[in-house]
Amino acid sequence: MLLTPLLQNSYWQVTLSTGRRLSEMDVVSSPLQGSERPADWTLDLVTTGDILKVKELCLIYPGWFTRPAILKITEPGTAFQFKTASAMAFGANGRQLEAQVIGRITNKETGACECYIWDRHLGLIGYQSNVRTFGSWDPGRIAPIGELSQNVIGLRL
Repeated sequence: MLLTPLLQNSYWQVTLSTGRRLSEMDVVSSPLQGSERPADWTLDLVTTGDILKVKELCLIYPGWFTRPAILKITEPGTAFQFKTASAMAFGANGRQLEAQVIGRITNKETGACECYIWDRHLGLIGYQSNVRTFGSWDPGRIAPIGELSQNVIGLRL
């Protein structure tokens, strides 16, 4: 885990029922490519089935040690995360992370969820929404997200 006040962006971290921790800051082996890469939510949790073993989901962000963003996951298949980004302007390569969201489903029938969002303009915010019609936490700047892809993020409704 990166413990530095110089942290510029956010990242997710999970604790599995096996006790194993994984974060997107971890490096994992990619046997098909014969190389190493950063851990990926879909590749390393969803496709392996480990998404059903998530017991705790954390959002690590600048200043996180003063106000942790932790969600306890009591029902398998209800944890999720995603990011929003924008293209860099004026010919610069890359993307600017705008926000990162971690969440858990609170009602599988309706799709209601509770989330923590690290927004680069607003900081950390708590947010209630719905995975079938995910809204905007900053309507003047962020468009509504809409329905989250259950297959990609590993939800089991």
